[in-house]
Amino acid sequence: MVLLWTWRPRTAVYELIQKWGLKNHAGKAFTQMAVKDAWEQLRRAGLLVEHSRRQGYAQLHDKIRGQVYRELLTRHPIVELRGVLYRSANYDPSHSHYGWPLWEDADTIAILRLAVFSGAPISDLEAMQKEISGRNDWGTIFYAACMEAFDPVLMDRVTPEWRWRMATGALGNLCQRADPEHLPFFHWTTEQVKTGREVIPGPLRLQLAEVLLHRGEFSQMVDVLKPIEKDAAADVLRAGIRIQQGQWAPAQAEMEAAFKILRKAMGIRTRLLPYSLTWISPANSAWARPDRARHRPMTSGESGCMPSMCDWETRPWSPTRFRPSPESSTPGFTSSALFCVLGCARNCALPRHISHPIPIMPQR
Repeated sequence: MVLLWTWRPRTAVYELIQKWGLKNHAGKAFTQMAVKDAWEQLRRAGLLVEHSRRQGYAQLHDKIRGQVYRELLTRHPIVELRGVLYRSANYDPSHSHYGWPLWEDADTIAILRLAVFSGAPISDLEAMQKEISGRNDWGTIFYAACMEAFDPVLMDRVTPEWRWRMATGALGNLCQRADPEHLPFFHWTTEQVKTGREVIPGPLRLQLAEVLLHRGEFSQMVDVLKPIEKDAAADVLRAGIRIQQGQWAPAQAEMEAAFKILRKAMGIRTRLLPYSLTWISPANSAWARPDRARHRPMTSGESGCMPSMCDWETRPWSPTRFRPSPESSTPGFTSSALFCVLGCARNCALPRHISHPIPIMPQR
């Protein structure tokens, strides 16, 4: 069942067992009744998660799914697992085709996952990405195949270039959406930086530094950015520390110098920063133009939050354009970082100098 990885009905598990040719302890083929009994035992033990909208579909619980998958790769040759999965999905990569031949997302997810965690070379993975993107939503497929049920041991099996892409994407989602499901990637990446066993690419260091900036872990962030000291993007993040410490003038000077380099390198003048760093931009900040600051008291409830937690109205990071969603359990969680964006610090109800780290808090 774990080889199929994602949501599948019981009949799909039975068909996979038949094509694999697995036998029970008596040397006989598994029956549909035996599969049904095993399915019920997993469900009663709390190891099976049933789909909320597709009756009869289920997958293993994440608390065992990654570990069992790792054991499967250890006990069986990759060639054997690949052959079984290909026969189950009626997939033959040797046949020429103009695009990805599988219509079922579940088949695509299972095949991509096996390729990733069996150490397929980056050229093969990029070719699969190109084909899959022509028919399926790549983001959905990639997330389900590579990001769910994180297992740090399995990460060692992934080809390095793809491994760094996975970590960079996970940390980017952690910054943009404050999704706690990506925290294991954060802890794993932090450990990779500490051990120094491999060279961490610059984009991943920048993304890790942004997470540390939001968490208020400034000393760790500075250490992460040391190998890329002469970098405009890194300078923007370092200026974010000054902003959180209330050092407006030097922060603005550093930011404007970095923006000049970024504009020239990227060939654009606006939207130089991701959404999660919009509060840093001098163009959006009251501290950059005190004469235009809104002189009125603010409360942490008004301070805004990540776009995924808010009701969108017009433009980002404005207290008059955003209102915290009533469904959000953490309205205004970025207030300690954003008070400089939202109006005059003297009249703001939030502290002028930040004394507490900014935690990555769950979205729901």
